[in-house]
This record gives sequence, C-alpha cells and structure tokens, in this order.
Amino acid sequence: MSEFDRHIAKHLNKAVDNVHLQEHDDLMVHGDNTLKNIRQLWLFNPMNFCVEQVTEFEALKYSGLNFLFLLYGGLGPWRTGCVV
Repeated sequence: MSEFDRHIAKHLNKAVDNVHLQEHDDLMVHGDNTLKNIRQLWLFNPMNFCVEQVTEFEALKYSGLNFLFLLYGGLGPWRTGCVV
C-alpha cells in the first residue's frame, strides 16, 4: 500500500468512526444499547466469525445503521486492501 493509500485509508477510517460514534450517541438518547460493547466485532474479519458473532452481526446487518454500510458496503474494499 502506498503512502497516498495509507493517508486516504486513515481519513476513511476516521470518517467511519465519526459516523459510528454519532449513531451510537443518537441511539443512546433513545435508550437503545444496540452499539454498546461491540467494538471488538468490527475488528474481526467476518469470514472468521464464530457462531455467536455471526448471529450478532446478522442482527446488526439488517438494522439500517449507516456505519455498517460504510464498513462492509461502501468502504469495504479500502478496508480489506482490495482496491483496484
């Protein structure tokens, strides 16, 4: 990965983190603890999930959260290093 790619990846990761934090704050205002204590889940490759992680991830995947789209839909190739 070139220095330019690392620089872009740093900004993309920061953007995803900001969206995640904003959504978490919005959910907590309404008493929804959906995103509480799940940071470790985002550090793992979904291909390596155990059964419990798959179940938890599947429930979150269909929750409509924006940062999940950024991680696994919109920015997924950047995150995995498969950018063409």
